[in-house]
Amino acid sequence: MVNEKFLGQLVISGEDKRLTYLIQERGWKVTYQSTARVFTEGEKSLLTLYKQRTRHSRNSWRSDIKALKEGWVFKHPSLAFHLIDRSVQPFVALVSPVY
Repeated sequence: MVNEKFLGQLVISGEDKRLTYLIQERGWKVTYQSTARVFTEGEKSLLTLYKQRTRHSRNSWRSDIKALKEGWVFKHPSLAFHLIDRSVQPFVALVSPVY
């Protein structure tokens, strides 16, 4: 997505998840296609793989935070619960050994 902003800064969004959220936000239904097949080449080095995974993770977090902030996810309780749980998990994992 072009011209997308996060925390006031222009970002290049991860288009698949963000596009799905934009569709859901407008009230359209989405569904899982179990027979879909995607063929892609693997990354050539561990550094490239690490950068790709970091970029995907960052874009996923941005989309989730933006969806929660916009509030439309609360019309879908299971999705809202998943996003909130996903955002709390890293902190629980860090704090639990101390507890």
